[in-house]
Amino acid sequence: MARAKLQRVVSSPPRSLYRKVQLVIDEARKEETNSLEDLVEHISKRGHLDFTYFKVSSVGPAKLAPSRLESIRKVVNMCVTLGLVDGENGRLTSRGLKAADSLDQFNYELRKSINSKLKQMDAPFDEIQKSIIDLLINHKGKVLPTWDIIYQKLEISSEQCRKKDFNTYLNLLSACNGINYSRKKIYLP
Repeated sequence: MARAKLQRVVSSPPRSLYRKVQLVIDEARKEETNSLEDLVEHISKRGHLDFTYFKVSSVGPAKLAPSRLESIRKVVNMCVTLGLVDGENGRLTSRGLKAADSLDQFNYELRKSINSKLKQMDAPFDEIQKSIIDLLINHKGKVLPTWDIIYQKLEISSEQCRKKDFNTYLNLLSACNGINYSRKKIYLP
C-alpha cells in the first residue's frame, strides 16, 4: 500500500540541500526501489522542482533544466552517509522511517544524524558550540564566526573532516533548527 506524501511546511528556499534531503526521504518512503540507482532514477523521472537548475544560454533567457543524475546521486549518498537511507536497497532505515513521520521528527532525526557524523569526524557539536561562544565573546570588531573560522578554531584535521563536509553539515544543522545563524551564515549557539 502506497503511503501518502508527507506535507511539510518549510522555510528553506527551493533547491536547498535541506529540501533535497526531504525529497529523498519522501521518495525512499514509497518503497518502490531495489537499489540506490533505482532511487536516483525514480527521483530524476519525477522531475521535482528542488532537483532542477537554471541553464544559462548565450542566445536567450535562462531555462529551467532537470538536475543531472550525478547531482541527485550526491544527495542520495549523503542520506546514506547520515544513516537515513539504506545503501543496499535505497529504502529508508529505521532512522529514515522516523524522519518521514513529521517535519519535527525529520528535523530531530537529521540533527541526530549530523551530530553523530560530526562526532565521528572528531568535531563534536558541544565543541563547536564552545568555539562559537568563544569566538563571539572575543569578537571585538574582528571577523564574526563563519564555518571556516569555526573549522580553524577547532583545529580539525582534514583527514578527519573535510572543510566542505563541515560546511555542509553546519548549513544543514541551521536548516533543521540545530544551530542558529544570521543571513551572512554567522553561526550562533
